[in-house]
Amino acid sequence: MMDEKVLLQAIGSMMDEKLKPIQQNISAISGRLDGLKSGQQAANKRLDGLESGQQAANKRLDGLDRKVSVLQNDVSIMESDIAQLKEDSKVNRSAANILLDWADRAEVEINVPLLHKEKQK
Repeated sequence: MMDEKVLLQAIGSMMDEKLKPIQQNISAISGRLDGLKSGQQAANKRLDGLESGQQAANKRLDGLDRKVSVLQNDVSIMESDIAQLKEDSKVNRSAANILLDWADRAEVEINVPLLHKEKQK
């Protein structure tokens, strides 16, 4: 029985010696995994920062969209106003031309100059 015990202890020691390199490799792999884990955590923090920056940029873009919409509305109103001014200008120009024509004809009839005309050279 004693021989069996000694034999088992010898086998156990041999197994321990055979397993030492495997245990060392497992320890090294564990260390690398810890490094990867900390790297992943750092990358996650950077991604969180990017996401918050993206959210802030999206809020600013939403604000710009609203402002552009208001500006487009204002431009539409201005275009309408300009069209009305052009139409009114045509009416005023026509009326002024009619009055000038009338004044020219009236001057001839009454022999009194109604408009001060520049001297032609």
